[in-house]
Amino acid sequence: MQDATPSASPSMAMLKNLRYVLLGLGVGLSVWALVDYSTSTGADAGGADEISLEEGRALDELPPIEPPVTPVAVEEIRRRDLVQRITSSGVFRAHRETDLVARVSGPVIRLAVDEGSFVREGDLVLEIDPEPYEIACLLARDVVTRSAREYASVALLSRQLQRTGRVRDEIAAAADTADRNDRTALELFAEYAPKEWIASTTGLIRARLDLRRAELDLGHTVVRAPFDAYVTGLEATLNGTISQGRKLMRLVAPDPLLLEVGILESELRLVQAGAEVFIRPHAFPGEQFTGVIAAVSPVVDPESGTCDVRIRIDNPGHRIKPGMFAQVAVETRLFVRRLLVPRDALLVRDDRKLLFVREGGLAKWRYVKTGLENDDFIEITEGVSEGEELIVAGHFNLGHDAKIVVVQD
Repeated sequence: MQDATPSASPSMAMLKNLRYVLLGLGVGLSVWALVDYSTSTGADAGGADEISLEEGRALDELPPIEPPVTPVAVEEIRRRDLVQRITSSGVFRAHRETDLVARVSGPVIRLAVDEGSFVREGDLVLEIDPEPYEIACLLARDVVTRSAREYASVALLSRQLQRTGRVRDEIAAAADTADRNDRTALELFAEYAPKEWIASTTGLIRARLDLRRAELDLGHTVVRAPFDAYVTGLEATLNGTISQGRKLMRLVAPDPLLLEVGILESELRLVQAGAEVFIRPHAFPGEQFTGVIAAVSPVVDPESGTCDVRIRIDNPGHRIKPGMFAQVAVETRLFVRRLLVPRDALLVRDDRKLLFVREGGLAKWRYVKTGLENDDFIEITEGVSEGEELIVAGHFNLGHDAKIVVVQD
């Protein structure tokens, strides 16, 4: 046991020394790894700093960003006359129109028009079969002839009686009888109109009236235009049978036209017959026509508070059609040499009215005060001066001192 102990001591010592060597080696490797990582990280960081500095220098070398330049249109502020107007709207209608109605019955043997046709006064429109009415005329003439023969016989007898005095004797004899009607008839026959009396009693007057009626009916088989007009609402058809009193078509005269508008009772004192008005039909944007007030109604509608005003407008080219809508302006008052700007040039920001004017290449806003106005212009009483360049287009999104370029004066 004593020999074993000394031999074991050197082995234990060697194990301890080996353990220390391995521990030191592990610590050394760990330190080397940490140093290497720090070195590589620092190098990366330094490179990043160098890139950032280069980018910064590149950004410094870029040109500064210029504010955008806004294209605008300008016009000189000047004095001009301001015309105040009363505006309203209405509908065109024909100055003259009528329904053609059949005055006799029968089949249509000729139809000379179609829907939308234009006819002149006296032009043939349609014709109804005249044969039955020609026959009626012949029969009526025959009755007139026979009545005329009977009239001649009675008239001859009357003259003979007048010469012999028998009529006076008959009147005296009738005075002694109770038949007063006979006496009155004889007195009328002798004193007033023997020819008319004979014609009536023989049926000649009635026959002549029947003939005249037959001739009128024959004439009504031909229908002609009573005035220059367009055909609308055509109901008659070729070979179709129509009855007396039936509507055939409607005629609408295109020139002149009437435009009826309502004027407020508060403005009625400013309107008078004969005044010129300006008319802008909705069908022709940008075009203006002139008319004349033809009549002013003497009655105000209690519900709308307006008075009907009738305007006459010439329409030689027939461009305006009855039924079209139009805007009307009646000039009422004239204000001379007022400082005016277009309505579209005026802006409102923060409940304040302003205009933009050009000073060099910049837009300058000016707060202004306004006066009179109409549909096109507004009077400026304070804020800008005559002769300044007013920006009238491209100004809605401008700011003060914004750069501008004029593209249209």
